[in-house]
Amino acid sequence: MANEDEIKLITSLAERFPNPDEFISALENFGIPENKKGDFFLSVGLILLNLSNFKMALPVLERSLTYFIKNKDVSGESKCYTNLGIAYLSLGNFRKAIEYHDKALEIDKEIGDVSGESSDYTNLGIAYLSLGDFSKAIGYHAKSLEIFKEIGDVSGESACYTSLGNVYLSLGDFRKAIEYHEKALEIDKEIGDVFGESNCYLNLGNAYLSLGNFRKAIDFYAKALEIFKEIGDVSGESKCYGNLGKAYLSLGDYKKAIEYHEKSLEIAKEIGDVSGESKCYTNLGSAYLSLGDFSKAIDFYAKSLKIVKGIGDVSGESSCYTGLGIAYYSLGDYKKAIEFYEKSREINKEIGDVSGESKCYGNLGIAYLSLGDFSKAIDFYAKSLKIVKGIGDVSGESACYGNLGIAYRSLGDYKKAIDFYAKALEIKKEIGDVSGESSCYTNLGYAYQSLGNFSKAIDFYAKALEIFKEIGGISGESKCYMNLGIAYGSLGDFKRAIEFYEKSLELFKEIGDVSGESSCYGNLGNAYQSLGDYKKAIEFYKKSLEIFKEIGETLELSMCYANLGMLYEESDELTNSLNLLKKSIDIRESIKGEISLEELRVSFHAQAVSTYDALSFVYLRLGEVAESINTLERSKTRELADALFYAETLKDNPEFRENIQEKARLKHKVEIINKWKNAVSEAEKILGDANINSIKTEIERTEREYATVSSTLYRLYDEVAGLRPKDFDIISNALDVLRKENGWAVLEYLLLPSKSELVVFVITEKGEINPIRSGYDNVKLDSSIEKYADAVISSSKEKFREKTESELRELSTDLYTMLFPKDVENAIEGLKAKHLIIVPHKGLHLVPWEILFNGEDYLGLKYSISKNFSLDLTSIAMNKRMIFKTDGFAALLMGNPTLDLAGAEKEVYKIANRLNSIGEAKTITLQRDKATKENFIDNIKNPLNIFHFSGHGQFQTPPGFSSLVFNNKNELTANELSGLSFEGSPIVSLSACESGITAPISGDELMGLIRGFIIAGASSIVSTSWRVYDNSACRLMVGFYENLINKNCVGLSLKKARETVFDDYNGEILHWGAYTLYGDPFRSIF
Repeated sequence: MANEDEIKLITSLAERFPNPDEFISALENFGIPENKKGDFFLSVGLILLNLSNFKMALPVLERSLTYFIKNKDVSGESKCYTNLGIAYLSLGNFRKAIEYHDKALEIDKEIGDVSGESSDYTNLGIAYLSLGDFSKAIGYHAKSLEIFKEIGDVSGESACYTSLGNVYLSLGDFRKAIEYHEKALEIDKEIGDVFGESNCYLNLGNAYLSLGNFRKAIDFYAKALEIFKEIGDVSGESKCYGNLGKAYLSLGDYKKAIEYHEKSLEIAKEIGDVSGESKCYTNLGSAYLSLGDFSKAIDFYAKSLKIVKGIGDVSGESSCYTGLGIAYYSLGDYKKAIEFYEKSREINKEIGDVSGESKCYGNLGIAYLSLGDFSKAIDFYAKSLKIVKGIGDVSGESACYGNLGIAYRSLGDYKKAIDFYAKALEIKKEIGDVSGESSCYTNLGYAYQSLGNFSKAIDFYAKALEIFKEIGGISGESKCYMNLGIAYGSLGDFKRAIEFYEKSLELFKEIGDVSGESSCYGNLGNAYQSLGDYKKAIEFYKKSLEIFKEIGETLELSMCYANLGMLYEESDELTNSLNLLKKSIDIRESIKGEISLEELRVSFHAQAVSTYDALSFVYLRLGEVAESINTLERSKTRELADALFYAETLKDNPEFRENIQEKARLKHKVEIINKWKNAVSEAEKILGDANINSIKTEIERTEREYATVSSTLYRLYDEVAGLRPKDFDIISNALDVLRKENGWAVLEYLLLPSKSELVVFVITEKGEINPIRSGYDNVKLDSSIEKYADAVISSSKEKFREKTESELRELSTDLYTMLFPKDVENAIEGLKAKHLIIVPHKGLHLVPWEILFNGEDYLGLKYSISKNFSLDLTSIAMNKRMIFKTDGFAALLMGNPTLDLAGAEKEVYKIANRLNSIGEAKTITLQRDKATKENFIDNIKNPLNIFHFSGHGQFQTPPGFSSLVFNNKNELTANELSGLSFEGSPIVSLSACESGITAPISGDELMGLIRGFIIAGASSIVSTSWRVYDNSACRLMVGFYENLINKNCVGLSLKKARETVFDDYNGEILHWGAYTLYGDPFRSIF
């Protein structure tokens, strides 16, 4: 072993000659005899290894090797290979380490050095453990143990038990790990190896730390520390402080954790242990991360990264990237987090660290989950799971199940989430991981809470709390109190909720967790707001806001602004409310602007809709009516309105046309694949991996292609986005378009369920906007809409017809009373409008507006009614209008494609006869086996005034699967329609059951066939809200076209057709009320 003077000399020399060639030249000038040079360079290499100067150690050991080979000293050669292996292992190059240890093993076997052979097996075991190949690691350690036992080397035997303990710890088999470490401890005590004994205490501490028994871990670290201090081993002392820091971090005592990590760092710096210094910076980064001080965490990870890059420690570099990824993830910068996780994964793949690679997939899954890309998240979790299963890492397997549970919970599939959490729990119980067990209970609590089963959620949170109290996990305990508070709040027991939040707050303050503290203040604000104590609520929200500002959590900051803004509105502090709500929306819009996938933007935007509604209401209260409508409009059908704008702006761009068609095809395929996924996971159990791999490959390939196409479109959209700014004046633009027509009024609704308030904006052709506010019974309204949905489901069954008719009549009066308060009724009556354009909000999209009854008239018989998902869409549809002259009239009529609807065939025949009466009309009629999907796609490439379809329509879940059924049961789905384009902008009439059923999701984003036809270019769409009857459907549609031919616009043509059927069928709603008009009501065919 080198003495202090030798170490000082080599350290000074390395500093003086940082270039390896110059350093080696300096050593060559020491005048060492040729036959001693091998040993000399080996001893210098060992000093450098101990100083963690691995980069310099490598060329020195290689020079030593050349002398040993030259002098034919095979024993020395073997020692060089061993130390080169150790150097490469320390640098994270595990494959190269294995290569050198194999060479050493070959020599030791050849020369019969059994002790050396045994050490080689140990070194190979350690290298394979680092690679994550646990079974190979166990195999080598077992061989080493066998030899040591054979030759009676108890010290070596102890080392083998330690190594096996470390392997089982990595495998998550904590009990077995403890068993081996205790065997090693027993031997070291027996032979009086105090250094070995202290290391055993360290290892036992690590095992108990992993088990979640933090107090016991601390006891073992304290024992190790005592010995290291006694024997003057400062390096061991530094390790102990580092481990004590980790234990206190797990306990949630962040201040104490930092204190210990700083002690460890001080020693590492003192003794020049750069590798140890780097680990200290990483540990401090983790501690500050837990404290919520993300910028400090990033600084420490960056310091660590600089060192590991300097010494060439690629494995350490990978760890730093992971730490930086976690820090940026915590800051809400998911894209940057993904960048760092990818860098870490790349390194792990390069060095063959499958265990590390698996963890990277897990982290990538978490990041994509937060971005709302559930499909990608689940894929990454599945990749991680495959690896951990392959290497037998049960603890990692459990973590994967937990992550999959979180993903499915985010998707709203709570039952599947519960299944995964239960699998994770089973493993945690099996391996005795009590800390992990408590996390599983917490996750199960979340899932049951999402299902609305608050009592069961409380039971699971209580179980988790019990464990955390037992093991002294303050951080976990504080989170449990918070969860219990949320659960009791959901039950309406706000006082109990406050009790739990206060307990949680106390603990978060104690451990210095500012992020947790801020969440507590937010929850206390929610509770006091629910109790009506606005002053106290504002006080808590402000505290929460200040912390989130400080630590830079952007999404949480947006939520704080929203909560505080809504509360200021309740307290009539409208200017404050306005500013905060705008800030909240600005943050969300900025984040949303970075999301390339449409589905993710929709789900992300949906989370902010209540903030838009609140801001719209505040503008209204401040008397800024136009801005109130603009704000409301900006929350509605954003994706659809933007898609139409981009389609028009980029229509001449071939790259756009190609990609938009490909996106529609792939979107349809992706949705089919999402249905497959459940089947694939079930099939896997029966068929096994091999038979299912081709399906999995296809799934992955399609999703990759879809993501690529979406990114291309996102780039193209970004190039023209400035032409339609976020603050585009929607109301002024809509009024400019609408003023070109006469006799209309717009009713735009704003529904505020939390206030039980209804706002109806009555907009006139003079450009006047009259906002009318009234109260409403939200429970009664929701109940009426539900009753309507139930009634129309049974409308096609003859035995329920009379009952359904009666229910619809009753509901038509009830809904009118709720949605047309007296002031609204009077305002419309005074306008003498013929056309009523209705823009519903939230659940009001499901209201059958045409059949609402005021005691004298039905709305759809009194007015031309058109319904749109936003005023913006109305003006877009009207702008697209193209008027064709009589000599250029063209129509495409398709009927009875499934050969089972004789009435549909008759309907199309009659319509064709009427349309052919127009001079030089070009009417293409495709019935029965000619009514194919292919013929539809071919014919819409020519200019059309009209497309009429009479056949089967199907509303499906997901709504993108809603379809028209063509010949041979070939379906044209809403998703596929989105990739097609009408030449011109025709009137589309769908005399098909359920063709008008849409699925408005939060954000009033329209999904279903109507969306597909709007994107394809239709300006006006007539569709059905329930299953229609052949004879009355035929009568209504023929009447509709007769009215169009008589120079009526679409809206009035449909109104008059309804009147005819009303008269012919004794006013039965089921015969005339199913037809709804979307888009431009003023469109005519002349």
